[in-house]
Amino acid sequence: MEIVELLVPMSLALGLGFVIAFTAAVRLGQFDDCETPAHRMLLDADPSKKRPSGNDDSRELNFESEKNKAMSNAASAESATRVTERTTT
Repeated sequence: MEIVELLVPMSLALGLGFVIAFTAAVRLGQFDDCETPAHRMLLDADPSKKRPSGNDDSRELNFESEKNKAMSNAASAESATRVTERTTT
C-alpha cells in the first residue's frame, strides 16, 4: 500500500506534465498545418534536382542514371545493327 502513495502522485504529475507540454505545443502552432508536410513529400519528386553530395541516396541515383545510360546505349547500338543488317541484305 505504501507504493500506491508514491505512484499516484507521480502519475498525476506525469499526466499534468503531458497536458502542459501539449498545451504549449498547440499555442506555439505545432499542429496548425499537419497536411502540407505529407503532401510535400509527394510533390518533391523532381528527378532533375540533384541531392546533396555525401548522401548515400545520391550514389544510388548516380548508379541508376549510369545504368539507364548504358541500357539506352545498348538499345541504340542494337537498333543500329538491325539497320545495318537490313541495308546489307
